[in-house]
Amino acid sequence: MNAEKYLMCVFRYKTYKARQQSMKYQYLKKEDILRIQNQKFLKLIAQAKKHVPYYRDILQDIEIESIKDIGKIPFLTKPIVKKHITKIKAENIKEDDFKLDSTSGSTGESFYFYRDKKIIVAGVYGSRGDMMTGWKPGEPLVYLWGAKRDFALSLKKKLKRRFIYQSYMLSSFDLNEKKMNDYVKRINKIKPRLIIAYPTGITTLSEFINENKLKIHTPKGIVTSGETLYEYQRDMAETAFRTKVFNMISDN
Repeated sequence: MNAEKYLMCVFRYKTYKARQQSMKYQYLKKEDILRIQNQKFLKLIAQAKKHVPYYRDILQDIEIESIKDIGKIPFLTKPIVKKHITKIKAENIKEDDFKLDSTSGSTGESFYFYRDKKIIVAGVYGSRGDMMTGWKPGEPLVYLWGAKRDFALSLKKKLKRRFIYQSYMLSSFDLNEKKMNDYVKRINKIKPRLIIAYPTGITTLSEFINENKLKIHTPKGIVTSGETLYEYQRDMAETAFRTKVFNMISDN
């Protein structure tokens, strides 16, 4: 049994099964993918109309027959979410199952919204994208991350992240020479198969590595997220780490 299957069967069986299903979707015929999309879309609309007060109001006079009608649905904007944040919560989900979440604030201001604690979709499709680099769940992973909220974990979650999932968090804030030297040593010791980073953080570290001609472990790939990735940043990171850089649009 490989590391991914062991971890997911023991700790997150539902996540493992959902990921396996999502992997199969990639290889379906176009008409099959469109059929599944339409089914899931109509199921989502039915849920929204019946259980979400905000959408029950705005969709009552809109006829939705297929995913082709998606253009009839008004855009959901940040100001709307802020104004109707409680009306967007589904009534058929227990209050204790809601979690107030937010974006990282890379645009200058964090955006707050409610998330279902039991939802696994974001993690499933996020990790599926990461696996395209050649990394597999359970293999060493380093985050060079700029969202402070992701460092504020309980001791239990920190230990689980470190010893079960082999995931290491490095802050991209205040990257001075001393800290970057330490990060280079830690990356060389951990030997991660994948690095996930904010573009600004990985660019700063890569520039330091290139200028000082430092030896750095080569992961299977680097995935950037949280900010816009510019081509000069991609080139700098690929030169420093001698691997491909992939840009991911946030799955929040």
